[in-house]
Amino acid sequence: MNTEYDLAIVGGGAAGLILLANIFEKATQPISVVMINAGYPAGKGIAYSTNNSNHLLNVRVSRMSAFTHDANHFTKWILSKPEYSDYHKDNLAERFVPRKMYGEYLEDLFQSLVNSDNKNVSFSFINDEVIDLKKQGNSFEVVLKNAPFINCKKVVLCTGNQPPISLPGVSSIQSEKVFINPWDEKAVENIDQDKSVFIVGAGLTMVDTVISLIDQGFKNKIIVVSKHGAIPMAHPVVRVTVPHPEKAPASDIHEIYIDLKSRIRSAIDHTEWHEPVLEAVRPFTQKIWQELPIEQKNRFLRHINHRWAKLRHRLPHEVHDMIQSLIDSNQIELYAGKLLNVQENQNDLTIDFFDKSNEKKVTVNAQRIINCIGPEGDFDKVDNPLLRNMLSHGLISKDPLSLGFNATGDGRIIDKSGNVIENLLTIGSGLRGILWESTAIPEIRVQAHEMANKVLA
Repeated sequence: MNTEYDLAIVGGGAAGLILLANIFEKATQPISVVMINAGYPAGKGIAYSTNNSNHLLNVRVSRMSAFTHDANHFTKWILSKPEYSDYHKDNLAERFVPRKMYGEYLEDLFQSLVNSDNKNVSFSFINDEVIDLKKQGNSFEVVLKNAPFINCKKVVLCTGNQPPISLPGVSSIQSEKVFINPWDEKAVENIDQDKSVFIVGAGLTMVDTVISLIDQGFKNKIIVVSKHGAIPMAHPVVRVTVPHPEKAPASDIHEIYIDLKSRIRSAIDHTEWHEPVLEAVRPFTQKIWQELPIEQKNRFLRHINHRWAKLRHRLPHEVHDMIQSLIDSNQIELYAGKLLNVQENQNDLTIDFFDKSNEKKVTVNAQRIINCIGPEGDFDKVDNPLLRNMLSHGLISKDPLSLGFNATGDGRIIDKSGNVIENLLTIGSGLRGILWESTAIPEIRVQAHEMANKVLA
């Protein structure tokens, strides 16, 4: 195995793969690249490894291309596949297709890079876990779990979302009935049809979990408790666009909030027009976020974020309608509340939670509890050897909001002493605290395009 590389991409999920694809496209001088990945298939990561055809993308086909310069790349891939002839329709670009289909697209993209005729890129893939990164002069020592370390001149961290946050009073329970990570396949396996299931969190992960349960024929009660007791809204059936503002909204969170409410209220159909109004502001979102003072960012997280998430992170209308029908039929009991306590019994769990609407404690029994609150952004709390070790020796630091890496807007890591490390970089979810909008493919592909230019310079 080679031990010297120009560039290491740590993480082989969608962000790492799209970065690699851009490097192959742009490289005009020789560069040796190694991608190091463990856990999930190269390119797919956790997000696109599902095999359930009812787990749909929540972004339209037209916005899921891996390349900024070829908006129809994913669309053309679907049209090239005879097995997906049912999707070969005039409105394909506006559809929400299965995530497994996008995973196959990424898998094909990876294979095309492995077989690429670009002789300027010498590419290696290592199936292993990076457990530490140490700066050695102007390069880095990349420490692997199961193999000798390698040396790299530049490193891009594409570590993606970390496992979900823990649940108070639950995480300490060592039980097969408690699933802190909803992406554990066992979370929806061996379901007892005679007992209810309890889910904490009402966002997109909850929706996937419910779909997995229903697909197995589960007909018992699904109890869902979240802070605000609201499921994501639906995308409009037909995408509507509105003109972009002539300039970015003001850099005060209160003024921005008032401005967005005014734009929405002036629209013809308030329900359908939430999305296009937010989409129109999207080109300015990262700039606005970077200019906000830290106290206004904290204010947003405390008071506005739940409204933003409901309006911004939407469901395909057919999925929304299915979840809503389960609520209307009372198979899903949806509560605004807070988990209080969980006690394991011989055959099930006794769960106490506070119901905000009735201002009282409610006690239920369920066969299992599944945590769908969302990923943990605070690196001090995650069980990730690489992040923990880099934090301990100060190579990385947390952003002021503890949502990810402290970094510059263009992805250069800032260490514990406040120094910008030019050749240690990141894209994707780790920049959420810096850019806010940094987790979806439309943002990631732009970052990958710009990062490829940076590492090839």
